[in-house]
Amino acid sequence: AAPAGPGFSWGGDRGGGDAPGNEHPSIPWFANLAEEVNPEYLDLHYCISCSLPSAKCGALIGHKGETVHEVQRLTGCEVAISKKEPNEPPDAHRTVSITGPLVAVYAAHMILMRHYNDEEARFQARAQPQAGHPRIEDLERQLAELSQELNKVRGGGGGGGASGGARVPPRRGR
Repeated sequence: AAPAGPGFSWGGDRGGGDAPGNEHPSIPWFANLAEEVNPEYLDLHYCISCSLPSAKCGALIGHKGETVHEVQRLTGCEVAISKKEPNEPPDAHRTVSITGPLVAVYAAHMILMRHYNDEEARFQARAQPQAGHPRIEDLERQLAELSQELNKVRGGGGGGGASGGARVPPRRGR
């Protein structure tokens, strides 16, 4: 079997580069590895767990647990996600545990990670500026600059108002 780890290469007889279509080269490797496991072991129950940012677990669980229920229905595994701690820090993590037959456990993990990464990609896409739409940080910076200019104008600004900027009349009626 090919070694796992930082130096691991997907090449050789495990599907590296010869995969048809857009199949990832690790898929044939994984299938071959599964075929090498004693069939008696495949029906035993196993538990794997991973740690994910707590702030992302709500999206992973889905509305009323729909994502978790769907993974459980598809794989026959039990999926448990630890509860959010009260007053947890922003960088807190929660544990995801998956229990079931060996191949099903890894299938459930793969489905959950696909959902997690899809949600993260959507989040990142929303955070990126779209054509003609400035980023939130840019708008906040502009707001701070405009607030400084407005304060200079309202406070007299030391003779002559804001340099290079338009005069803003004081607000009335409030």
